[in-house]
Amino acid sequence: MKEGPLVEGVLHSFDIGEASEGNRDIVLSRPIYVTEKENRSLTSLDRLVVSSDEIQYLSVVHVAASDAAKEAAGKA
Repeated sequence: MKEGPLVEGVLHSFDIGEASEGNRDIVLSRPIYVTEKENRSLTSLDRLVVSSDEIQYLSVVHVAASDAAKEAAGKA
């Protein structure tokens, strides 16, 4: 994020078309982690919508569906 924190989560959805201003959103689902100044914490959020205006870098890791379900349930 441009303001500094690292945000991590499971991709829930994303816009494939451009909005009127050219912005697109991604939606993350739990578990959602936020890291600020090397302190990583798990949030209580179900979903987080992030506008492309706020994204400085984006990294994607493919996780098998069964592994993602275990992590979301807190069993990983």
